[in-house]
Amino acid sequence: ELEPGIFDVVLATASPYASFALARYASTKLRCPFVLDYRDLWGTSPHPLPKESLRGIEEESALCAAAHGILGVSPSLIQSLRDHFGAPDGSDHDKFKVLTNGFDPDDMSPLRNLSRAQKRVLYAGVFYPPKRTITPVMEALRWIKTHHIGRASEICFAFYGIGAAHVREEATRCGVEDMVEINGRVPRADALKAIAQAALSVVITSVDTQGSQADRGVVTSKIFDAMGLGTPILLIAPEHSDAEDIIETSSAGQTFRGADIKGIAEAILHYTQAAENSTADVMNGPYAWPQLAMTLENYLAGAQRRYVIQSDMEL
Repeated sequence: ELEPGIFDVVLATASPYASFALARYASTKLRCPFVLDYRDLWGTSPHPLPKESLRGIEEESALCAAAHGILGVSPSLIQSLRDHFGAPDGSDHDKFKVLTNGFDPDDMSPLRNLSRAQKRVLYAGVFYPPKRTITPVMEALRWIKTHHIGRASEICFAFYGIGAAHVREEATRCGVEDMVEINGRVPRADALKAIAQAALSVVITSVDTQGSQADRGVVTSKIFDAMGLGTPILLIAPEHSDAEDIIETSSAGQTFRGADIKGIAEAILHYTQAAENSTADVMNGPYAWPQLAMTLENYLAGAQRRYVIQSDMEL
């Protein structure tokens, strides 16, 4: 049986969000602090969530109030959590911290030397209609087929993930079925290899031009997969989004709004030229796991100090 004193901190990453309640329980039994790590928003998410994950905003509020630390993947996500669950006077400011997703250089380095299929555009992931859909990309392929028929016959859009019916439906509607390859769900290793060999990796956070704070805070891990592999990114995101800031500051690709069909099409044409395309070397940058691990270590030490101070005040 686990005894108090053998652990310094309980760290719960969600989803699944049931881990947050379990962390609080373990914290009480082990007499140590607990930290909640949000990879996505929970009750205030801009995307539909499974029914089993919706257990009431009151429960989430209670868990956040009791936690000794709250991590989130982006500034906007953290601000949303502060707005909903932070102390009104801001006295718990140090409790909230941005810890982005990232990549493991050891996973990425062996794949960075693979040759690229220069006419191949890839999307790996899932969809959350109506905000995260493949529609702008299919519309862009139709624009290419209309204005550059010779190039259209060379370009292949490859989909990996859950949502094949949606991709197939939009490809048919836009008349670009001959440009689309559907692979479905594959092991992560296969997806990484496919990204490494693509000329361009498409990432979509929302097709809306004006997004809510929650929309602007979506920073999917697919950004960092492509970044670590050196594959250029075509990001579709709302204005002033945190994902766009990451793309720009890392020189990792280009960002477009979902309504900018011509811009998306021209970017696809640009990155699928014969010349080799690659992005900046980020192996030792702020999104590599060794750097993120140091940030996390320092933050958890702060959570321990807050726990000790709170315990002393309660005595």
